[in-house]
Amino acid sequence: MLEKSNEDNLKMLATKEDIAKVEVKIAESKTDIIRWVFGFFVALMLAIIGLYIKH
Repeated sequence: MLEKSNEDNLKMLATKEDIAKVEVKIAESKTDIIRWVFGFFVALMLAIIGLYIKH
């Protein structure tokens, strides 16, 4: 019973490889967010410039 409990605990622990995978996913997410924010900013600026030219 104690061995089973220890095996279950070992399965639940995060290893350095697991943490490295999470860090890579976070870095990829940050890159995606930066791209979307930049694209939104450019679209917003074009819309504002278009409104100024229209008048």
